Amino acid sequence: MDAERDREIRTHIEREFERELKALRTLGDLSDRLIERWPKEAGNRNEADRIMSLLIARGTTTFKACLTLVLGGFGREAQMLNRSMFEGMAVAHWVVVNPDEAAERFKEANEFEIYLMRKRVSETNPEHEIPPGPGELSDEEVASAKLKFGPRNEWFWTGHRNIWKLVDAIQDQWGEPGRTALRVYLRDEHQRNTKHMHASASALFDFSLDPKVVRDGRPGMTIRLGAGPDELDGAMLGAFFIHSNLLGLLANHYALGSETEAEIDRVVVENQFAFAFIDPGVARKTGRNDPCPCESGAKFKLCHGL
Repeated sequence: MDAERDREIRTHIEREFERELKALRTLGDLSDRLIERWPKEAGNRNEADRIMSLLIARGTTTFKACLTLVLGGFGREAQMLNRSMFEGMAVAHWVVVNPDEAAERFKEANEFEIYLMRKRVSETNPEHEIPPGPGELSDEEVASAKLKFGPRNEWFWTGHRNIWKLVDAIQDQWGEPGRTALRVYLRDEHQRNTKHMHASASALFDFSLDPKVVRDGRPGMTIRLGAGPDELDGAMLGAFFIHSNLLGLLANHYALGSETEAEIDRVVVENQFAFAFIDPGVARKTGRNDPCPCESGAKFKLCHGL
């Protein structure tokens, strides 16, 4: 019965979100090709690149996991993965422009975590003999680590106390459309709340596109990008734009060529309109041969009119 119910949910989602899923799968195929090419053509040139490898692997795996959760109908859980993807992508931007500091801090944060683990073991089981090894820090090294990473290593290993400190540090490195999305994300102060971010990481892309009419007494609501009532479309939107940003960073950092960067841009441009929501009132007034209100450039009958 459970398996049958799972099939019903997946069938419904495949039908309801055909355009969005096609966009994600197109990006996923591109991602797989880049991941296969990148180690052969560029590889890791230094310690910072090895850290980038971990971040890219994490981002790619989380992107695929997000798609799996969406197909199972787990919109809120998929949005939680959006947060993880966003954090990893933000850290990757920071590593690219701070390679030497990243290599130093990454090693120190790992050593500090091992030190804390050894300390917890000795406190909970004082009779247990811990063998010599990593994490044996002097008092001076412990004091320095606490200042860099927090008393319990609770800050980002980059040294930023929270995601907002990290975002502030990388905002000048964001390329379009990331820079625009970042400004929108930070527009409302309440969106800085971490709990809100946990609940809906895809709020990063909740903004209007070229309003045409006034709705409920407010302009700018004709077209929106953002989470819907069931939150599945929001999770897919976040996964698409966050992962495309990471792929753009990968291609640029490892100098995979202008053609590769152009291909990523093309996939984003051609698929971004899959995530546009059309006001039903506007759709009813749009002729079949009129331009689609999502501004994809296609006729309505060949775009959202389907």
